[in-house]
Amino acid sequence: MPIPSAHSRGRRSLWSLSRLTHLSYNAASFKDDLIAGITVFEDALLQLEQDHPQVTHILIKSSGINGLDASGVDMLGNLVTRFRDNGITLVFSGFKRQVQEVIERTGLAEQIGRDQIFATDREAIDRLLRILA
Repeated sequence: MPIPSAHSRGRRSLWSLSRLTHLSYNAASFKDDLIAGITVFEDALLQLEQDHPQVTHILIKSSGINGLDASGVDMLGNLVTRFRDNGITLVFSGFKRQVQEVIERTGLAEQIGRDQIFATDREAIDRLLRILA
């Protein structure tokens, strides 16, 4: 899905909102080393927080996450709590079915907040535009 641009038919660009940034994550490049993939993901989120101190929401486009093990569940849960404590909401879109099942089974969906998990990027973007406009 294309990201809205600043010139999109008079609509306000999601990415021009100073309180929002996003991260697209592709786990395929780490398929043989899940720990490295988790570390890179965590470092990228922490860097976004540091680079954008005004941010209140981070959209994590999650379609590139192919699986989630116990260490990934723990890491995501810890990050959600850490960012929430710092006034930043992590919003997720596009989880694959098998990842969504793990999130449900482990209780991570409640920790994230079901209202912060979206089936598609478009649904997440539309919701964030309403919240942050």
